[in-house]
Amino acid sequence: MLLSNPELAPLILAAILALIKLCQYILSSILGTSFKTLRPKRLWQLDPFLGLDTVVSSYHRLRLHRFLSTCQERFTQAGNTYVARIPGSEIIVTCEPENLKALLATQHQDFELGERRRHAFRPLLGDSIFASDGHIWKEARQQLRPSFAKDRLSRAETIDIHVNALVETVHAQQKRDGIVDLQELFFRFSLDVATSFLFGDSCHSLSAAKANDSAATEFADAFNRSQQRLVDRFVVGSVADFVPNSQFKKDCLTVRTFAEKYVNIAINRSRGEESGDISKQPPSILADMAGQCGDIGQLRDQALSLLVAGRDTTASLLSNLFFVLSRSPNIWHRLKAEVETLEGRRPDPAEFKDLKYLQGCIREYLADRYAENLALAEVECTVVKFLQHFDRMSAVGPSDWKEQLTLTCCVKDGVKVTLRPREDIQGDLQNYEQELLEVPAFREG
Repeated sequence: MLLSNPELAPLILAAILALIKLCQYILSSILGTSFKTLRPKRLWQLDPFLGLDTVVSSYHRLRLHRFLSTCQERFTQAGNTYVARIPGSEIIVTCEPENLKALLATQHQDFELGERRRHAFRPLLGDSIFASDGHIWKEARQQLRPSFAKDRLSRAETIDIHVNALVETVHAQQKRDGIVDLQELFFRFSLDVATSFLFGDSCHSLSAAKANDSAATEFADAFNRSQQRLVDRFVVGSVADFVPNSQFKKDCLTVRTFAEKYVNIAINRSRGEESGDISKQPPSILADMAGQCGDIGQLRDQALSLLVAGRDTTASLLSNLFFVLSRSPNIWHRLKAEVETLEGRRPDPAEFKDLKYLQGCIREYLADRYAENLALAEVECTVVKFLQHFDRMSAVGPSDWKEQLTLTCCVKDGVKVTLRPREDIQGDLQNYEQELLEVPAFREG
């Protein structure tokens, strides 16, 4: 009868909508009470319907390397937790310690990455642990857990080979150019270590850069560019699909093809189908993973997630640490005094722990708990080796730190420094370089 009266239709529709809103409010209030949550404040937006102003502002500040300060401004405006509108959805943004603890630890099973991150990362990382939720994420976590065992990621001989190559490259660039960009070398160094552990064969990007081998550095460069694009895609959300980028597609293909080469080797080894070249490959994390799973796509995706964790965590930590050290001679000299107790030798694991000031400096910058074992081992060896080989380090260039966001955070302008080698090492540098060339892995690179 009511529906037969068209004049009542708007009133009925309004009543239904009001009832739906009331139910939503009651439900959210009940859930909020059960989880001890409060309704977050809404961020003021010029466009409250699509949030396009927020997306444009975020992308603009990202290009200016000021995105972190923009995030800080928004927290100051709206509080430590707020709601914002973006095209297609609403997001809750938080820096509240208790919320972060719940997200990452105590209630992590109640949250997921969400479609925004999965969509942004999928072109490069596929369904890896960094771009998946639910049962796929749980299976990936279980599969990768053994890879982060401390005894797997702290093999001194493997790390030492690459640390020696790094220091030799620094010596050579310092002698040739007078200025060294440590950040660029740190990313190449950590990529070499990560590919050694993961694939059983380093990509030797450090030695390739020194030899100006463009073919050998293609993977490293594609890996850098594609990760930068992932950040852009995450910030702008679904809008990214409307921005053509042929270079990004090419870089993703280069990276994934590189990984698949070693995935095929690992699968053939797990099946006992080893050719002469394959049988020469040393054991690797990927080979162990292939024993559990024979799917090429899945192994490739998880291998790339490990590569990101192994490379970026270490390189970003080293870059930010040395940015500070190059501008803080008091910290450098205090570290140097502590390391001098070793009398030039490499410390064993117990002695590393006894270097309390060194441990404090490193842990100040360490945030990624999944890659902590590998990052600690690499950074400890690198810092000690630098302190043993160089008397002084001075910064070159801007004193202000600017962000460079990829999947981690490093220094926009690099870490450009001048270093003064110790007199005894400087006088015997030719013998030092000759010793490095006798290391098989470095010579082959």
